Amino acid sequence: MRQSSLFILLVSMFLMACGGGDGGGGTPAVTLDSITVEPANASIDVGETRQFNAMGHYSDGSSMDITASVTWASSDTTKATIDVAGLVSGVSDGSTSISATDGNISGQTTLTVYAPANLTMITLSVSDMQMRFGSSQQIVATGDYDDGSSRDISQSVSWGVSDASILSVDNSGLAMTQGIGPVTVTATLNSISTQVDLNVLGVISLAKTGQTFCYNTVGATIGCTGTGQDGDLQVGDSTSFRFSSLLPPNDACLRDNLTGLVWVQDADFAPGASWQGALDFIAALNQSGFCGFTDWRLPNAIEFQSLVNYDATDPYAWLQSQGFKNVIGYAWTSNSKPDQAEYAYYLAANGDIFYDSKLGSYGVWPVRGGR
Repeated sequence: MRQSSLFILLVSMFLMACGGGDGGGGTPAVTLDSITVEPANASIDVGETRQFNAMGHYSDGSSMDITASVTWASSDTTKATIDVAGLVSGVSDGSTSISATDGNISGQTTLTVYAPANLTMITLSVSDMQMRFGSSQQIVATGDYDDGSSRDISQSVSWGVSDASILSVDNSGLAMTQGIGPVTVTATLNSISTQVDLNVLGVISLAKTGQTFCYNTVGATIGCTGTGQDGDLQVGDSTSFRFSSLLPPNDACLRDNLTGLVWVQDADFAPGASWQGALDFIAALNQSGFCGFTDWRLPNAIEFQSLVNYDATDPYAWLQSQGFKNVIGYAWTSNSKPDQAEYAYYLAANGDIFYDSKLGSYGVWPVRGGR
């Protein structure tokens, strides 16, 4: 009996060590699937250096920088060499393949090395001098040299913008809109500089109201087809992802991806104030550079009403579900009442519009962009 019990105990310990007796295995190991070498298809001059990076892509869908752990190689060291950290040095004019290897997984790209020549001019090329808010485009920098050659130097120049709140440009020359207005982009290399003037325009399309149902004169729901009601026609633009945090993620401010407007997330952002007090609060907010911007303002009545979803039985709750918070009460607009200029308009988040003495007390819900 004692031997039988000992045998059972040993079998149980063996099964536990193997992951149990139910045939289930552990979590599959994550493996490296591929390697991307960056920058792709780069170029340098003889005597110049350029840092390369390796991105590993794994079986679980993740990616990470593995520059320090791969084995770097140049297929032709007479053209360029590369050290263990991924730093390339140009040796002579020509092309070589730069590779990064981890085990049996490898990635590569082509590097072109140019003979020494003096840069004489930089030309910037864009597909459109005017951009819509929310769009991006590639700016190409072309360098002309004293040996008569020309080449793409977009990844070699230093990029700059006159107003980072309107446009950003990454190291490859990709321009991404951040706001509205004119902006100058500059490219500089070896003390030679050039620039291009762009203009970022606001989004001008009108949004759908959100209403998808139709009703008769006594308020009963009816079929929409042929009624001519808004739920039938659904005129306007829409987006499946209406509001989003700013990039880099900043939940304090939300961008309306349909209108281009940027709103403070907290609808009850400031305590009740008079109309002039609300304007003064906005001025102070711009001094602080809230969310990285200095062009906050009170919304006008039309901008305010663009937030309303007319299909929602509770517009306040709908805005809360979109990422806003404290959507309650009323807030000032920037509009005075023309026939009684001592009055100004204020709105509720359900679209109702009212007016009151500018000495009244209502909330402040700042907005920017979209113009």
